[in-house]
Amino acid sequence: MLSESEAARIVEEGLRFPPFTITIRRDMVLESSASSRRPDWIFSIAWEGASRDFAVEYKNSGSMSTLRAAIVQAGSIAYANKSRDLLPLVLVPFLRPQALDELVREKMSGLDLCGNGVLFAPRAWCAYRSGEKNLYPETVPVRSPYRGDQSLVARALLTREEFRTQTEIVEYLGEYGIVASTVSKVLRALEEDLIVSRKPIIRLERRDELIDRLRENFTPLKARSAKRLRVELTNPTKERLADNASRAKIWYAVSAPERYTMLPSSSGTQRVLTSDATRLIEGVSYQEDERFPTIELVETDSKLPFFDRRFEEGTWWTSPLQEYLQLANGGKREEQAAAAIRASFLAKKAG
Repeated sequence: MLSESEAARIVEEGLRFPPFTITIRRDMVLESSASSRRPDWIFSIAWEGASRDFAVEYKNSGSMSTLRAAIVQAGSIAYANKSRDLLPLVLVPFLRPQALDELVREKMSGLDLCGNGVLFAPRAWCAYRSGEKNLYPETVPVRSPYRGDQSLVARALLTREEFRTQTEIVEYLGEYGIVASTVSKVLRALEEDLIVSRKPIIRLERRDELIDRLRENFTPLKARSAKRLRVELTNPTKERLADNASRAKIWYAVSAPERYTMLPSSSGTQRVLTSDATRLIEGVSYQEDERFPTIELVETDSKLPFFDRRFEEGTWWTSPLQEYLQLANGGKREEQAAAAIRASFLAKKAG
């Protein structure tokens, strides 16, 4: 993250936010007091002959929690110097679209060191600029808390909204190999995004936002192998699959989105996901059939399809969340079916 001295060098070289011009005011000296701090800079921002002065609060992170704290602090500094007619402005290395929208909601000015920002001066300006790349990426605790195995922490919070400690989450995800350090880093990232709170307990605060983040970061399942088979899915066959999986300590789950939403299957082929295809179908009578299969047997290294799977009618089924993510990233028909699952998630709290 950029220190204040590094940011100062960039500011001294000049910030660009066309069509506005930004200069540092060095002639205005503010008196400090016990109740307020001095701004990091005073910017004079001008456009078409009109200019306004802004008290600048710099933060070296553009995370949502840091941004919200900076908004409060910038407002306090400007208010303490209201006799100088200063407006508040937040400055950070990079502002994501979500952060820009937060500034708009708060009617607060904010700029980054990359050329993005919001300028708000009552009865004068309201400017919004985005699309510039992040030139100062932060070192994040995890590559993405919403993608890959680390997303299991986020998924756990959708099935149980509260945990007393991080250790509880580690134990809850024990069979998936998620270690304490990963849980700690992911929770820190989720807290920065204002999706969870961690005191006095770990609690999911923004369920809809978390679902949307998982959807946006969803990646299609990578298959180690896939076979199209004709298998009579009778009760004895289902019992055999469940018994094989139990004895061999392997995972499997049948993907059936129609269990959770209106999506009639037209192909007649069910997708069976497993961590070991050979051992799963041991002793099962089947024929390989590319033209008229009854199941597609997919072997994968991913743990995600098996999280929160449901054992019903003698069979393991993928979870509503897994089906939602798969459908929401499909075609228009699948997206419409996914909307019903999302609505059910929001209509009730996790158990």
